[in-house]
Amino acid sequence: MRLGSPVKSRVSILVSGRVSNLVSTLGLAQSNNGRSMIANEVGKSSDQKKTCVKLHRIKGGVQRRFLTHSAVSHSDTSGGQKIAQRTRTNTLPSPTSPQTHSHAMGEAAVAPLPERRKLPPLPEGDSQQESEAYCRLICETYPEVFDGTKGCFRGAEATMLIKEGHMDQLRRVGVRPPAKIPYGMEEQYEKALDELYEDLVPVNGCELITASQVVPVCQVVDGKKKLKRLAINYKSTINEHLLDIPHISTTCSEELDKLKGEYRSCIDLKGAFKQIPVTPGFSQKVLAVVTPRGYAVPTRMQFGIKTAPAIWNSNMRKLIHGMNDGGPIKAAVMVDDVCITGDSAKEHFDNLHEFVYRLFAAGLKANIKKCSFYQNEVKFLGKIVDRDGVRLDTSTTDPIVKMPVPQDKQQLRSFLGSMSYISKHVPDLRKARAPLDTLLKPDVKYVWESQHQEAFSLCKRLAGNSARLTHFDTKKPIVLTTDASPYGVGACLSHRVTTNGKSR
Repeated sequence: MRLGSPVKSRVSILVSGRVSNLVSTLGLAQSNNGRSMIANEVGKSSDQKKTCVKLHRIKGGVQRRFLTHSAVSHSDTSGGQKIAQRTRTNTLPSPTSPQTHSHAMGEAAVAPLPERRKLPPLPEGDSQQESEAYCRLICETYPEVFDGTKGCFRGAEATMLIKEGHMDQLRRVGVRPPAKIPYGMEEQYEKALDELYEDLVPVNGCELITASQVVPVCQVVDGKKKLKRLAINYKSTINEHLLDIPHISTTCSEELDKLKGEYRSCIDLKGAFKQIPVTPGFSQKVLAVVTPRGYAVPTRMQFGIKTAPAIWNSNMRKLIHGMNDGGPIKAAVMVDDVCITGDSAKEHFDNLHEFVYRLFAAGLKANIKKCSFYQNEVKFLGKIVDRDGVRLDTSTTDPIVKMPVPQDKQQLRSFLGSMSYISKHVPDLRKARAPLDTLLKPDVKYVWESQHQEAFSLCKRLAGNSARLTHFDTKKPIVLTTDASPYGVGACLSHRVTTNGKSR
């Protein structure tokens, strides 16, 4: 049967026996309306149970639903083990329904969402201390969110899909040997490995297609080399073979634009990616790791996976923009950092309550020690945000101002990269750095002259006196400024604002 062939609006086909070809064909296909693909590890064996395949006509294509009367077991061609396989619908993550929550590459039926809990009365005064204390009371209404345990994103799962034709390449990558333990750091290494194994399950190496190394990340503190953390090196194994997941990407500027308001509270989500479980079966196997203790597969999504940000952001976007028929929350999200705002104290309290409730309903956890509440200004994404706009933090500009004269192209490129990061806050930067950009050309020999020193000093002065960016407001007058020079063209949108009786 072909997906492109005419079908009725609702067709049910009962298949028994060898159904792997049909099910895998439908499972790996992508509908014409742009929904995400799913992978079904359905093998070929004679003991497969009856499977009901339902096709539903939808706008622009056909939606496949697989309803298994019992788990399909089959032999894994690589390890000879039998695997119980579940099948799912091909919908994007959507924790918005009170009965059903979708996850990153499928959906699963879960229990209804819990009800919102009653909050204590609003504070009588409007002081900073009283309002901050009330925000903490809101959090204490849902103690499960801040109990310090590991969270599990309700209804969300991370499924790994391999690009078409890349399985053979992935097999050639093979299983790597474990990375060496740094000399003199055995005790630190074992302690960090114990924490990592909280999300790992030991397996037999012969069952795996590939395994990534767990490598130590070290740092020098007071002249002594210390272990900072352990990282999984997926870059050299599976990342280039993983199929990208369609998602709406966000930028720092877009998130900072959401923070115009009178008050702000910042919530730190504990572990971020590790709060999303990995789909059992193939997805866990392809994310396998190797350590001095042997081979293991992760049960939670790990940092370093190419598709992890897309899976996390897709689920968080659904959480912020609507859950259980609730509307969007005034908040900015960047991985594990969430900043909630509000134009008034009452609006801020309501937004904070709604967000903490959604964390509770979704099974997510936050770190209360890293949270801040009811602040006039907060540090978010390395910048200071308040009611008037966004400005650079001194911890960002001071290292630039203190940079020594670059001795080669690599050091110069590092300096200009730092300047590019703050370029929106530095007017006329392109003109100021033009002599330095010339030094980076491939056909130009690196010779530091007086003109380069002047440009270098000017850039550092501009970084130390960076401008504040105001929040965009449609009610204020807008000014468009354009400019051009032999080095480039540019444009800027500005507001006319009045400060201390002066218009600027």
